[in-house]
Amino acid sequence: MDNTVFRSLEVIEENIREKLTVETISEAMHFSKYHFQRMFKEAAGDSVMRYVTRRRLTLAAADLIETDDGILEIALRYGYDSHEGFIRSFKAYTGVTPKEYRKYYSYIGTPTTKAEKEKSAMLYSKSTDEMICELNGLIVEARETAAFIRKNKDNDSQASACYLDFWEYIANQTDKMAETLTEALKPIAETANCPDKVTAVIKTDEITARFIIIKNIDKAVFQLNTIDFQTELTISRAKPEHRNKLNNIGSRLTALSHKASITYAKMTVFLGGLSKMIFEDMKNTARESIDRAVQKGREAATALSHTPASYSYIKEGVEEIVNELDFLPIENVSADFFNSIIDRLNIIDFSAEMDILRNPSDKHLLKGIGEFKEQLMQTADFFDALTEEIINSFDSGKKAFISRSERKKYGDTALKEKILLFYLKGEAQKLDKLMTNEQKAAFNKIFEDMNIAVRLANYSKYSGSDSLLNVEKEIAKYMEKVYSQLTAIKTDLGDYGSAVGFLAEEVKKHGIFLGSWEGVKNY
Repeated sequence: MDNTVFRSLEVIEENIREKLTVETISEAMHFSKYHFQRMFKEAAGDSVMRYVTRRRLTLAAADLIETDDGILEIALRYGYDSHEGFIRSFKAYTGVTPKEYRKYYSYIGTPTTKAEKEKSAMLYSKSTDEMICELNGLIVEARETAAFIRKNKDNDSQASACYLDFWEYIANQTDKMAETLTEALKPIAETANCPDKVTAVIKTDEITARFIIIKNIDKAVFQLNTIDFQTELTISRAKPEHRNKLNNIGSRLTALSHKASITYAKMTVFLGGLSKMIFEDMKNTARESIDRAVQKGREAATALSHTPASYSYIKEGVEEIVNELDFLPIENVSADFFNSIIDRLNIIDFSAEMDILRNPSDKHLLKGIGEFKEQLMQTADFFDALTEEIINSFDSGKKAFISRSERKKYGDTALKEKILLFYLKGEAQKLDKLMTNEQKAAFNKIFEDMNIAVRLANYSKYSGSDSLLNVEKEIAKYMEKVYSQLTAIKTDLGDYGSAVGFLAEEVKKHGIFLGSWEGVKNY
């Protein structure tokens, strides 16, 4: 998703209880109202104010369940002027009135009635079906694009001879991306086919599958953007008389890349809307899993209380582990922690087995240790299946979630700049014999400026939020300098400078995405 849209989502979240308009949000993003609305709709799949309304109603629904606040109080909290207006909007959004929702449809808490379970199952089935539909559409289009490339790769007999292997490679890479998405889709599709797994308390495999899907779409978008970029660069190097026919395939790849970006944006916005519910539910499920292990450990320790004194060291070892688990803050939990606990329990279990060999009649007294270990291993598997983002969310909450988003944003920025630098160096080498010493020196200055931009982006990954805007402006300044220098070189080289011109435009796009490019308000 466009960085500007990401930032606007954060602005909306931070001011969700304040008066928000398209004008105030677009002004905060330094865009015209018209351009911002168009960009937001394209990325998020919804209008700005419709998205704001949905977020407010989602938060209001959570407050209805999590608090005892009056309906009017909640309505006023989220910008509604009257009780009646809130009820109309809420019913249009959920299908029930706020009072009915509070009474019957708590999809954040654990369902207790059949009606609640059916409602929760419907909500999760619908969201899962939407994700499957979006991804299947992307997979189908990717395969159709690969077939289109193979069908049209030799339309121009004069140009095709040089590009046959290239187009086959691009088609294979596109097919490979489609296969990656197909494999990533399987876990969530399997969950959708098992109704007993779709409940208000989201099952571990479904939540993990959703995060894996998002990560795989992110990877697919990156792959497609790389394919599209390399294709456009290759076309820009072609002879002018061949470019139009080659552009036919290039445009198809660009459209696919764009669709993948939109799909990723929709998934991310959807997941963001569910993040609080998902994280809270995972936290509760994690705690319950630990509590089950603690219970098994206590049962084992109780059984050992009736054993001869020679087993007291085993009892003490089990109790020590149980106490550590019982008082363990959920934010300190990790799969590694449980693996170390299991290693300790394995030693205790091994000692118990040795004692049983000497006293077989005591076997029934020590069997609880094995049951304790089995439950611990299940709990360890649970945490091992979770992504780092989910585990971190137990402690860090929304603020750190946004912080991780910022780190990813600037990590992606640095990566984009490294990729551009790589291609710029490659183009400079290809043009070496055609360039003057002045042009070569200009390229060297470009490399220096790009390296500085990379360092600034890497620095921003770990800086405080107060410094981020200034760093963005600094990076954009270097991008503008590079763009100006590349444009001059492209003009000097004439037809040989087409690829340089293409790279210059990519540098400009990158600067605009940062939101700090001079003249961006008019873009």
